[in-house]
Amino acid sequence: MRVGTKVGEFEILCPLGAEGSRVFAAQGDDGVEVALKRLGKTGLRSAQVPETLDRLQAVVHPNLAPVAGLSVWGGNSYAALESVAGSDLRQLGALAYGEVLSLGHGLAGALASLHEAGICHGNVKPSSVLLPSPSQPLLVEWGQPEEALDFLHLAPEQVGGGAASSASDLYGLGSTIYFALSGSPLFPWEDSLERAAYLAERVAEPARLPIGPFPERMTALLIRLLSREPEDRISGREVQRELEVLGARVGRALRDPTQGSHPQPVVRAPVAAPASAPRSGSPAPAASAKAPAPSAPPPARRESVGPPAKVAEEDSADRTMVESFDLPEEAEEYS
Repeated sequence: MRVGTKVGEFEILCPLGAEGSRVFAAQGDDGVEVALKRLGKTGLRSAQVPETLDRLQAVVHPNLAPVAGLSVWGGNSYAALESVAGSDLRQLGALAYGEVLSLGHGLAGALASLHEAGICHGNVKPSSVLLPSPSQPLLVEWGQPEEALDFLHLAPEQVGGGAASSASDLYGLGSTIYFALSGSPLFPWEDSLERAAYLAERVAEPARLPIGPFPERMTALLIRLLSREPEDRISGREVQRELEVLGARVGRALRDPTQGSHPQPVVRAPVAAPASAPRSGSPAPAASAKAPAPSAPPPARRESVGPPAKVAEEDSADRTMVESFDLPEEAEEYS
């Protein structure tokens, strides 16, 4: 697309990065610069733009790039996202453990907000995460144009051409968290057929996933997110709660500001058991300058995400296939 081309209310200024064929710096009629992304042939009609834009702009989360506008030009749909400076996670590679907890918590909250509104992101991967600061990830790359899908992070059901869903978003979240921990993708094959064959062999049993070495609870969380069966993946809100527990263990408080005030999980130090009183007639214990050693605390209860639980129909909205943003055809430190 040439510089100066007008796409709806936006004028193309220049291509952005290596993906210049589909992402451009542009300027709106109001003078505000945006990142204009080609979504592809979504079937969106010009008459549907205002209603669709209102629906998308109603989803507000600090870790979700706001949609500034929508346009249809040349048979393709374009989304204008607020321009944000920062490297993406694919460029940065592995992060510090505490930063991974913050990143995962923020992305899980952004996805939960989308899913609760009946929208799926459709393209969750490391390059879809911008990091203006280490503790403030921003989820971008809305929609799923065919050429932008990354087989390194696609859910098993998408490898064979299945549609994006809230469940595939959660698989992408797990794959992105794994990348942030390790600096490399869980499955390294870019060839779709090789990856499909590998997934069929290895993902059938979660215990065979090559995950680690990470804290046990983090490993359990990743196994749930990377489950082969979409219905076995836990929701964004559940992911947030798990990461809040992991954050408390390393002194990192995590909270989603869109969920109001709620207490943080606390990992408490063991409390010494009270000393027993002396029996009647027994001599009193001799005074000592040293305090008595506390009795050993009971064995710690093993924490685990656990096996998939059955979910009542009224609580399962965020696990079901929801409408994709690929717009309608009609329209611990390591221990």
